[in-house]
Amino acid sequence: MKPLIVIGTRPESIKLAPLILELQSRGIEPVVCCTGQHHEMVTEVLSGFGILPTYMLCCESLAESIAAIDNVINRTDPVCAIVQGDTNSAAAGALAAFGRRVSVAHVEAGLRTYDLESPRPEEFNRRAITLAADWHFAPTADAQHSLRKEGVSMEKIRVVGNTGIDALLSSVPDVEPNGSVLVTSHRRENHGEGLLRICRAITALAVRHPENVFHWPIHPNPSVRDIVRDNVRGRNVHLTDPLSYRETVHLLSRCSAILTDSGGLCEEAVTLGIPTVILRETTERPEAVEQGLATLAGTKCESITRAGAAAIASPRQPRSTIYGDGKASRRIVDCLLSDNLRIGDAIPVDRPYPKQSPKQSLA
Repeated sequence: MKPLIVIGTRPESIKLAPLILELQSRGIEPVVCCTGQHHEMVTEVLSGFGILPTYMLCCESLAESIAAIDNVINRTDPVCAIVQGDTNSAAAGALAAFGRRVSVAHVEAGLRTYDLESPRPEEFNRRAITLAADWHFAPTADAQHSLRKEGVSMEKIRVVGNTGIDALLSSVPDVEPNGSVLVTSHRRENHGEGLLRICRAITALAVRHPENVFHWPIHPNPSVRDIVRDNVRGRNVHLTDPLSYRETVHLLSRCSAILTDSGGLCEEAVTLGIPTVILRETTERPEAVEQGLATLAGTKCESITRAGAAAIASPRQPRSTIYGDGKASRRIVDCLLSDNLRIGDAIPVDRPYPKQSPKQSLA
């Protein structure tokens, strides 16, 4: 029996690709199911890692995703379902597996803002996945602590690091920064007035720092794309279409500062020691802020320009391991294969659920 891995978005594909490769290196060929949430971007990332999806779905809603993944589970009878993060696709995978009595492993478990509106629906999704999950792979001790506060048994939690750092460290070139500044914003809670303020702040920073080149790959969502193109100005501001993962990593390696509302980019930037400004009011990654490796600037123009100027003026720091050391995928597979963390057999809905389900390892 094979594990089922559910992927919907570009961040999931980046963070699950190293896990898929690790499973394959152990002779385990997972069923890779892509929901179609970010079809083209997921295909680009996976192909860059040499991974071909087993199933490519075309789902447009959470309900469609649950039904389609349920059908995949019925066809493949997986030993477990592995989901990552807090997207609608991850929630759909966890709920479909839970409904079929298939064990759920949650990668990047325990992140919390404790605000259902920020981010929405991600905060709801990750709490729902926690209820459905059997195994919780937390990236940090803070994430583990959040799970323990919610009553998750210590035996079901492993602090493994973040698999996104596995992908980063296997891909990033060793080059010197050239003064580039990377800017990204895509989160739903920043749409509208928040994004307008971010645009004004970046325009002001570009005027103050003509020696730096500001690179802004624009998210394809029209709610983001149109506002950014209409409101960001500056000869040293380069607005581009979304970059491939490899292009993003190469740009990261050259950056002197990053301003972003992306959780994954924050993790990557902090790992590389790049001064980072978080364009959000809250964050589920408090470790970087608490250790002085990132600044939580909010979305007010003045606070962004102040934090951005400080980041641009700051030197790079030594590389950090607070989000991982490049071995998270190895630890996850070790856990799934270990004697004390075996994965239960999948039990199709048309079979009775035994009082004690038989146990079977992935091997």
